[in-house]
Amino acid sequence: MAWYETRIEEYIRQCEICQRNKITQNKTKLRTKITTTPEIVCEKCALDIVGPLNQTVDEHRYVLTFKNELSKFTLVVPIVQ
Repeated sequence: MAWYETRIEEYIRQCEICQRNKITQNKTKLRTKITTTPEIVCEKCALDIVGPLNQTVDEHRYVLTFKNELSKFTLVVPIVQ
């Protein structure tokens, strides 16, 4: 290790701001999450409401989204607040 690397490391160890903002590495590895894949259409679906968005001429500001996890079929329906 070069002399300047040692001095830099010592400076960082003594610097209060550096120590407060230090990012420590988490060496704990998380286990892989096991997920289920649906076997038939509409066995697993997702719904969500997105908004507020820019208002349309029909005064819609939100959309209802539907997604089928197996077929990836997606439906988006505008709704009024």
